[in-house]
Amino acid sequence: FSDRVQRSAVGSYNDWSGTDSGTNDLITTGDVGVTGSFILNDRMYVTKAWSIHRFSYTQSFPLIDIKQVKKTVGTKSPRSIKNVDTPEGEVVIFLGSDRKIYLFDGLTSVAISDEMSINNGISSVYFDNINSEAFDKVFAIVDQPLNHYKLFVPLGSSTTPDYVIVYDYVTKAFWPWQYNRTMSAGDISDDGAGLRRHYALTTSAGQICLLNSSSSDNGTAIDSRWTLTKTGVALKLNRIDEIEVETPSQAAAPTITWRGDYESSYVSTQSIASGTNSHVYAPGRIDNLIQLRIADNTTTASWKVWAITLTDRLLGVGK
Repeated sequence: FSDRVQRSAVGSYNDWSGTDSGTNDLITTGDVGVTGSFILNDRMYVTKAWSIHRFSYTQSFPLIDIKQVKKTVGTKSPRSIKNVDTPEGEVVIFLGSDRKIYLFDGLTSVAISDEMSINNGISSVYFDNINSEAFDKVFAIVDQPLNHYKLFVPLGSSTTPDYVIVYDYVTKAFWPWQYNRTMSAGDISDDGAGLRRHYALTTSAGQICLLNSSSSDNGTAIDSRWTLTKTGVALKLNRIDEIEVETPSQAAAPTITWRGDYESSYVSTQSIASGTNSHVYAPGRIDNLIQLRIADNTTTASWKVWAITLTDRLLGVGK
């Protein structure tokens, strides 16, 4: 009875034989097994791997009206299903069985993760690298003050979540986190002082971790990186005269490095000094393409970058 939904009697959560109790079977071709459920705008929805079904109480016959609202989108990761308040209204976000993140408003589902679906050659964190054999281990936490949906996923051959993919549902941005331990579950909870904090259960030693609580990982420096995609035109040769990096006046002092064309190693590591706004560097490079990386590995508070400006001169067509 993996396709069966059972309902309790009216006004009771544990009376399975009283008034209005009963069952409903969701029979869908090639899509066997109920995987989860959620409430959105006072409606109940039930998910299968490749479909979503809306349940409505009619107070008549049939008692439950069921509509299949999606025939191509569903989830095998019920703990990824979270309600969030976006500027467009309340929606549900979840990881689909096709390894895409979806926004569902009760009728329409929109895939929002296509730009991070495949390997871009820069980051090993991308949605197609999620282990489909461990979909049931995926879970999510919503950080409402920051507008973040945090998806804990197992990548590659991992069978428990070892990375977090953060989605800012206001700015529409994605980025990855990696903890130095794997997590099996997590949620928001009151910390005893009236604040809602993030907690996650590790897969070893029975430890519960408090997340987002400091600028270090339990005393270990956090490694942070931002990498620019290769910029330039492959057939146009340019002299890179200057690079200006604009930042707030901050305590952090990350480093900036660069590499040209298809070099495998970054060169000329420079410090982005703390306490100032404008940072100017003179690479003196002649390249078709250039790529920048900013990184930090300290327990200092997180760093920010406002803008990066490259000043270059076209030398002509060539390699």
